Amino acid sequence: DSPLKMLVLDSGAYSNTGGQASTSSFTGQDSDLSRFGGSHSGKHEARKELALLASFHPHVYACSTSTAFHGHFLQTTMDYLEYQPAPAVMNVYTPCGSEHGIPESSSNARARMAVESRMHPLFVHDPRHGTTMHDWYSIEGNPDADKTWTTKTLEYLDEDGALQLLTTPLTPAEFALGEVRFKKQFRKLAPGEEASAVPIDEYVELPADQRADHLPFIYATDEDRHLIKVVCSHSIVSLVEDRRRYWQTLQYLSGVHEAKLTALHRADIEELRSKYED
Repeated sequence: DSPLKMLVLDSGAYSNTGGQASTSSFTGQDSDLSRFGGSHSGKHEARKELALLASFHPHVYACSTSTAFHGHFLQTTMDYLEYQPAPAVMNVYTPCGSEHGIPESSSNARARMAVESRMHPLFVHDPRHGTTMHDWYSIEGNPDADKTWTTKTLEYLDEDGALQLLTTPLTPAEFALGEVRFKKQFRKLAPGEEASAVPIDEYVELPADQRADHLPFIYATDEDRHLIKVVCSHSIVSLVEDRRRYWQTLQYLSGVHEAKLTALHRADIEELRSKYED
């Protein structure tokens, strides 16, 4: 094995020739070679995760990180540079102003949200740690790493102009709403559709045969900062499901579920011991 170092700046688009869709593009993305229109609704294929694929090669160090999370980025950079037994791969989320339709000044905030929304979660695979798969993988640094989603707090003005706060799950749909490449996948909820509206984090948990009568939505604010509901397309639903599946895979690899079961088992033992002593 050779200690090769591979650094990937991952924008989710093939930018050399004008932002074409690539194997690293997200589901639902509107870009060259994967347009949104009457006969096509953006990219259909699920994204391939380069760092995760690399981690399944023998002895390879692999990490997925973001410069918006300074501690994680600096630590993985040092580990990546020092790794000698075999190749090392470092995948860094890299917002692209022109292709993502965001101002350059928002790059750090968008990179942070990519992690928080599970679009591009942090993970490390380091074969030097321990002897089992759960020892090698780590998802430390992600918010609420033991949960499917973390939360966000939305600020809005009520009918009297007073500032209100709403805390909701932060899903990939909230991330997608903020970028031009996904904008055609959303529309404002019509007044007559209110009864059928379901938050997207709940919608993706519904069995397929129970979804027909519901519309998935996320909360947002309009130009006057009033609270609105935004309907998500089927492609955004697929995006949320794909990112959830990827995140749950990382949770499994890092032993999160095993740790939960161990904690529950320990609690049961303590409860039985307490009852016995009483």
